[in-house]
Amino acid sequence: MKKSLFSLAALATLALAAPTAYNYEVTPTIGGVYPEGNLDIHSQLTYGLRFGINLDSNIVSQIELGYDRSDDVDYEKSTKDTNINRYYATLLKSTN
Repeated sequence: MKKSLFSLAALATLALAAPTAYNYEVTPTIGGVYPEGNLDIHSQLTYGLRFGINLDSNIVSQIELGYDRSDDVDYEKSTKDTNINRYYATLLKSTN
């Protein structure tokens, strides 16, 4: 987990050192998850980091890479718990 956050933080630092002003975005996130009833896990807090690159392209306006984590997620009918890590990439297109 620490290596993942360090890697994303290193990417963010490199991105902010770029010569152009608003081509990169770094967004810390915090939120919660309310799972469906059939998953047998409790609601949990999530936190993460998103890194976006704004593009001047007709096809894609932004590419976003992200990481979200939930610690010690409890199962409803068990004494066990787990950590949930979520990595993702998103392609965004502006309609303007």
